[in-house]
Amino acid sequence: MAYPKYNILIIGGLGFLGSHLASQLLKFGHAVRILDSNLKESFIQNQSNIIFGNYSDPSILAEALKDIDYVFHLASTTLPKSSNDSPHKDISENLLASINLLENIRNSSVKKVIYFSSGGTVYGPQINYPINEESPTNPICSYGIHKLAVEKYLNLYHRLYEIDYTVLRISNPFGNGQSPRSNQGLVAVIKDKIEKNTPLEIWGKGDIIRDYIYVDDVINAAISILSYQGKYHIFNVGSGKGLSINNIIQFIKENINVNFDVIYKDSRALDVEKNILDIQRLSSETGWLPTLGLFDFLLESFEKL
Repeated sequence: MAYPKYNILIIGGLGFLGSHLASQLLKFGHAVRILDSNLKESFIQNQSNIIFGNYSDPSILAEALKDIDYVFHLASTTLPKSSNDSPHKDISENLLASINLLENIRNSSVKKVIYFSSGGTVYGPQINYPINEESPTNPICSYGIHKLAVEKYLNLYHRLYEIDYTVLRISNPFGNGQSPRSNQGLVAVIKDKIEKNTPLEIWGKGDIIRDYIYVDDVINAAISILSYQGKYHIFNVGSGKGLSINNIIQFIKENINVNFDVIYKDSRALDVEKNILDIQRLSSETGWLPTLGLFDFLLESFEKL
């Protein structure tokens, strides 16, 4: 069966998720263009049309959007912690830039915008778990607030200008190619600490629970949305299961022949105690399901150390 081929722009396409997305789209025969403000080492650089620049620049954006069918918006210049350190920067570089993107898409050939939001921060503290797409959204960091605001503007531009969109609220991704330098990917950080024989520093008591999702499963979810024409615009993307940091540390020490020291530091106000996503909507609407759990990945990954 032949599948349609599209011209696809990935904003932020040289990062961890963006690189994997570009690689998979190329395998399906799509024409991939990347717009990124940071030149990074990437395994897809020689196979894609890469534009270096900021998507807040109208001239660069006009070039990037030319003849594009679908836009994947992954760009963010902040992390949850850094966003609270400078909310003004977070708003100007992420929220305002995203509105600029939507303004330029109004008069383009783009059929749909697929936005990588944050299932880990837009919800904030909850009472009921797992968290579904109708749960309250009360982010407690600027990063989560700007992500949620972009979602709201996507809905506004859909109502005003009929720009189609999908929001993917992604939990905590892990997988090959994740850099430990951002201190955002727990698995990558643990591996790096073990390789360097340095202690692992944990914020809080290690009892914070997160939903961890394999990077290839995230990408498969994103690609499944290309052909989706149903009624929903927002989807959780996670494993549907929760693990604490201590669960992960204990599993590594008990099942993998490595040992490392752990230093527990004061907890941070920006960290919610628990985050587990309900993934039923995406599964029911597209048939998507996660394929690789965190513990299985750990067993495979640490064998290569």
